[in-house]
Amino acid sequence: MKETVNILGTPYTIKEDDLNNPILSDADGICKMYDKEIILRKEEYLAGNTEQGRRYRREHVIRHELVHAFAEESGHNYVINEELTDWIAAMIPKINEAFNRIIE
Repeated sequence: MKETVNILGTPYTIKEDDLNNPILSDADGICKMYDKEIILRKEEYLAGNTEQGRRYRREHVIRHELVHAFAEESGHNYVINEELTDWIAAMIPKINEAFNRIIE
């Protein structure tokens, strides 16, 4: 996994952690907007009975935290709640698939 990502011109550090990080006690990921950091629970610690299930959960968590970061860097974090963030994270692959069908 890359250690940084560019979010609208702002570098965010990406870190993975295990079950001992108290900041992840109630979450599989968190976007620390003031620190410009995204912390993700390592895949092996995510819910899911299969490797594929854990990978799917990991990808969703990454998209979810990226949505928070993009909202923050665009100045709209105050209007984005967890429910909307989760919906956008779930829709990104579907929107991308539709987009790719249009431009083919």
